[in-house]
Amino acid sequence: MNDKLSADNSSKNSRYVNQIELIIRIGLGVFLLGAAVSEISHATVVMISIEKLGYPDYLARLLGVAKIVGVLVLWIPYLKRWREWAYAGFTFNLLGACISFILAQQWIIPDVIIAPIVLVVIVVSYTLYRKRFPYSQDFQE
Repeated sequence: MNDKLSADNSSKNSRYVNQIELIIRIGLGVFLLGAAVSEISHATVVMISIEKLGYPDYLARLLGVAKIVGVLVLWIPYLKRWREWAYAGFTFNLLGACISFILAQQWIIPDVIIAPIVLVVIVVSYTLYRKRFPYSQDFQE
């Protein structure tokens, strides 16, 4: 009797984790697509940050295209193995942004606030993704 009850709770928890993971992944993707469009179009706010940090203008377009590719990888169900790389790329991008702000001593609002928050969301999303799809499933076809 207790086994059946714990199995039901586990199933409900699993469905809840799946739903939360999917919602966070979609929300993260929408946010990153918005950032990518801003970077590709050389939006003023993006170019001010790029200039203050001392990076070349073309870096914005490069990051924008990479974000679009990463979001597609996050959203296409058949690319589960590639998601690891997308999460790694987003993590490097946001870590690089945070470190750049610190080293350049440029406290560009809202970038300096948003970058660490998005980095935390990426970590939460990845953690929930791995709960949903453990490493053991990576090698099953």
